[in-house]
Amino acid sequence: MSKKIRLPCENILYFEKKRRLVIITTLHEVFSPYLTTTEVLKQLDTSFIQIHRSYIINSRYVINSGNNKVTVTDSHEEIINLPIGRTFQQSVKQKLRRL
Repeated sequence: MSKKIRLPCENILYFEKKRRLVIITTLHEVFSPYLTTTEVLKQLDTSFIQIHRSYIINSRYVINSGNNKVTVTDSHEEIINLPIGRTFQQSVKQKLRRL
């Protein structure tokens, strides 16, 4: 039996795809449901940006970005560096510039 969990978008830091699992890192917890990237993207608002084949970030928590990485911070001010895939570099720059 599957259990549905509703998470407010503003509490989600990022998603990490690991094979069939999606690791959802929130401000206080981590969840690991079986989802596709397409299923995840359909449920998100415009503050989320896919930066890599395996990562979707919440732009609300971006503190820095470069050509190859994005830095996000959590509620404990822990710094997390995530890679930007080559195919996503231009779109990530444009989307972050608009914020």
